[in-house]
Amino acid sequence: MAYEIEVKRTGADSGTLEFTHDGVSVISKCFWDAENRISSGIYSNCSATRMTTKKDSVTGQNRPGVYLPAATSPKTGANDIFIHEGPDPSWSDGCIVLPRDQMMRIWKAVDPKDGRNVTVQVTGI
Repeated sequence: MAYEIEVKRTGADSGTLEFTHDGVSVISKCFWDAENRISSGIYSNCSATRMTTKKDSVTGQNRPGVYLPAATSPKTGANDIFIHEGPDPSWSDGCIVLPRDQMMRIWKAVDPKDGRNVTVQVTGI
């Protein structure tokens, strides 16, 4: 099964994230660090997975997210970019963040986990 997420940048550190699949529809405001944002483009082979370095704000387990293996942090050059929960740009170390409830709807919908079955398109400024 293939999934698509679209991030539309409309400001320096915010925009809209859209995901629709099999009855699950998410249209949400999203954020990133304006000084450390990934390039616009299409990122293939992404996966719903858990982050190894950050904890879930509710459960304390490793934080759920969507990993973008081809995206690199402009500040560090590391391939450690995710879409994950976060209320504002301060939760981003180069990642794209959105409210927890919306992130969890996406994470639960994408199956299997670690499937390299998600394409993320980042557009706009």
